[in-house]
Amino acid sequence: MSKVLNLLSSLADDTNDAINNTPYILRRLAEFTEGELNDLITQLEAIRDQAEELEEAHEKIQEEVVELQKELNEK
Repeated sequence: MSKVLNLLSSLADDTNDAINNTPYILRRLAEFTEGELNDLITQLEAIRDQAEELEEAHEKIQEEVVELQKELNEK
């Protein structure tokens, strides 16, 4: 029961943060020209793509570590 209450409290906090921050975010976005906003979006997409590549590389490394540990345990 306490876990549910903590989750609801966290959700309420997140919602409150979003409500409080949204006007500021929208004002900041309105300051950009269309070209600047497009450049920002392009940069964010590139960062997202890099993060996905790093996540995939991390997963592969973790799999390799597990395999190496298995090999060491067999020896």
